[in-house]
Amino acid sequence: MPLAWRRLLLYLPPVLLVAVAGIQITLSQTRMLVPWKGGGFGMFSSVDLEGNRIIRAFLIADGRDHPVSLGTVDDLGRPIAQARAFPTPARLTRLIRSWGRLSWSLETATGVASPGRGSGPGRRVIRPDAIRIEVYRIQFHAETREVSRVLLAEATEDLP
Repeated sequence: MPLAWRRLLLYLPPVLLVAVAGIQITLSQTRMLVPWKGGGFGMFSSVDLEGNRIIRAFLIADGRDHPVSLGTVDDLGRPIAQARAFPTPARLTRLIRSWGRLSWSLETATGVASPGRGSGPGRRVIRPDAIRIEVYRIQFHAETREVSRVLLAEATEDLP
């Protein structure tokens, strides 16, 4: 094997490792990627975990915001996890559009919306005019020892 190929093979793994680390750090600092994803360089230095991110969703209907019970949206578990880990505007918009195709019902006592349950005692069918999704991360303030939430991304889209 020529000397040039041996040198290339010798330096290729460290160069690739540095490139992956650089991309992951850049995305987690500038594009809202969870530090545990994309290579995980920084996963032990942050409380910003995918499971610690908060997603809030609202159906907008009748001039009011109705919170969505996310635990009832089982078939969209993967898109919710992706939106939590890397909440880009495109991902949030895709999630809103997929939810827009669902049928929704509203629990009349609490005002909480759920997909696909239909009407019945204490429930009524609702047709949303728009859907809003908000994604927050948890931030720990060492000086005050307080935890707060920070809005990372938000998207609202009118439904046809």
